[in-house]
Parts: sequence; structure tokens; C-alpha cells
Amino acid sequence: MLHRLCCTTRKRVPPASSTYHTVRLRGPTRKRVPSRVAQRTQGGPSAGRARFVTSRCEKYGLALPLSEKQRLGIPCDALYNRWFRESKGPSQVMKKAVTQIIVVAFALVFLNTCGERETLLSIAAGPSGGSWHPIGGVVGNVINKYVPGIRVNVESTEGGVQNVRLLGTDQADIGLSIAATALNGYRGEAPYKQSFPNIRTLIATFQLGYLQMVVLENSSLQSVEDIKGQRVVLGPPGHGAIPRQREVYQEMGISFEDFTPIYLPFRDSLQSLGDRRVDASVLYMAPPAPSLLEFAVTNKFRMLPMSEENRKKVIEKYPYFVSGTIAKDVYGLSEDVPTLATSSVILVREEISEELVYQITKAILEHVGEVQAIHPSMQAFNSEMAVLGPVVPFHKGAERYFKEVGLLE
Repeated sequence: MLHRLCCTTRKRVPPASSTYHTVRLRGPTRKRVPSRVAQRTQGGPSAGRARFVTSRCEKYGLALPLSEKQRLGIPCDALYNRWFRESKGPSQVMKKAVTQIIVVAFALVFLNTCGERETLLSIAAGPSGGSWHPIGGVVGNVINKYVPGIRVNVESTEGGVQNVRLLGTDQADIGLSIAATALNGYRGEAPYKQSFPNIRTLIATFQLGYLQMVVLENSSLQSVEDIKGQRVVLGPPGHGAIPRQREVYQEMGISFEDFTPIYLPFRDSLQSLGDRRVDASVLYMAPPAPSLLEFAVTNKFRMLPMSEENRKKVIEKYPYFVSGTIAKDVYGLSEDVPTLATSSVILVREEISEELVYQITKAILEHVGEVQAIHPSMQAFNSEMAVLGPVVPFHKGAERYFKEVGLLE
């Protein structure tokens, strides 16, 4: 009996990580009690500490080190599984932290963008259907492409008269106009009621604009001198060619009271001609006119010539006119058409910085090929034309570049 009470029967002891282990007692029986690890997680001496750590981790979305889990008796995956299952995703604190990181990142990008802010410029080009609008577009593209930090918007306008006014009143930065119109604006002469002394020349001559008077093939009109008593579309209202036409017709002994002047955009003008609502339509621009090429698809037309005598009269009084000829193959006509032409100029506001205008002038003249390709009338454009016959003073930035490359002394 005594032997039986003092002896113990050895049995396999479960691993220490098991929930239960065997306690050796005197006698033939043993008692299985919860292990220390189980006590900590199921209400033992350290259960409170384990629950506290678990709750803090869950609240702040923190990962508990494996060594700490083992010291507290928390199964390695139990904490994460319980947190993810109950919260169904990251905690609010973690979401807030991620949001703050994103906000800071966007703020840094915004500040960096502000540090490289672009300078916005506008080009007053011309009406759609004319040659100036695409030319203004390619000039804008060249500036955008080769002048860093500059973004140019090209605006459709009524033409040269309005463009000078837009520059003079700081509503545009660069503008296309007829040289004589630019001179009138600079001096404050008709059609302007005030002078615009802040306009400057960027490119003195980029093309020649021709007086092109169009009639239907079966029209009774044979020359420009025949327009008395006729309905003639002179171009869009505000177009720079209108005061130039007044000068031309006056030297021929014709005033605007001797015919019916009508003001329409180029495409509308030619449509009215095709519908026989007008007798002649004037396109004062560099040939070929895009709108006239479109018109030629469905209509047969002629161009009225101007006599040599009248051309000489005009040139003697207004030296900015030159005698020119529209080649017959430009529009598929039966013969060349003698007429008058004036140079077209690119203007810029005096307030634009010298360095910026220098860079713009350099970009245009160092990429003449891209400018020439936009329109047939620009194929003759070259660096020498840029300083040919300025009627308004050059901008200091343009003058600096021209002197640097030897175009001006």
C-alpha cells in the first residue's frame, strides 16, 4: 500500500505549448490542469495584461512582435485574425495616416508645379477661312515647342484692325496685321480714334497680302474699276483690309458711296456670291485663300485685274503698297491677275519682357521651315523678310536678336 502511494506512474507529458499538461501527484492518479499559457489567455494571472495589449494593438492598428506574443501567451496569428475580423479592415487611425500621406504628396506636387508656373500669352490671329488663322496657329506652336515656360493661345479675330486695338488695350500679347494698319494704330490715325504707342514690331514682313476681287465666271464685271453701282463684300467687319481698300478705290476715283459695301466673313461672302446675292467678293490676304479653294470645288469664278495706271497712282501716294501678280496656277485661272499688295506684320506689346521677346524671335527664325510648311503663302518667308520695311519700331528683344545674327546693324 505504502509502495503504491509513494510511487508514480510515468506517462507521456504533452508539449509545453499544449493547452493542458500533467501534474505529478503522489499516488496512482494524475490531474490535468490548464497550462500557464492557457491561463494567460483564458483568465489566468496574466490575462488582463494580454487583453490590454491586444486592445491597444487593435485600436492603433499595430503589429505585436512575435516575441511579445509568446511572452504574453498570445497565439501568433490570433491577434491579427481577431483584429481583421472585428474591424473588417484597417483601423480609422491607419486610414487617417494614409490620407495624410496622400495629401502631403499632392501638396508637394502642387508646390513643385507652382515653382514652374507657365507664362500665358495670346495671339490675335484672324478670321477663320483666311490665311492668318493657321499662320497664327503655327507661330503659337513654335513658341510653345521651343520657348520653355510659355503657353500660347491663338484667338480668332475680325482681322488686322481689331488686332492692333487688342494689343494697344492689353487684351492680346501678339497680333497679326497689315503694316499700314499697324502704322495707323501707332499714330492714332483712321480708323482709330486714339493712338496705341505700346505696339512694337516682332516680324516686319511675314507675307504679302493681295487684293483679290472675285466674281462668278459669267459676271459682266471685267476689272476692279467696274464696281460702281455693284454689291461688293469687302471682308469681315473690322478687317485691316477695309481702310486699305478705301485708299485704293479713292485713287481710282471711287468712294464707298459709289457702290454698296457689305461686310461678311470670307466663307459667308463667297457663299453669298455663289447664291448671286452679291456681285463681287474681296479677299485681301495672301493667296491661296483656303475659303476660295473650297468655293472653287462647286463654282467657276474669275478675278478682276487692276490697271497699271491705277496701281502706280496708289503706290505713289501710299508707298507701303507694292505691285503684285497672282499667278494663274494658284487657283487654276486662265491668266495671271495684276493687282496690289501690302506687307503683313507680326506685332507684340512693348510691355512683354525683352528676354521673352528675344526667345520668341529666336524660336521663329531658327525654325523657319516649320513656319513655311503651314501655308503656301509662307513658303517665301525667310530671315531677311523679318526686318524688311518696318513701319513701327522693333521691340527691344527682337532688335537684340536681329543685331546678334547680323540682320540689323
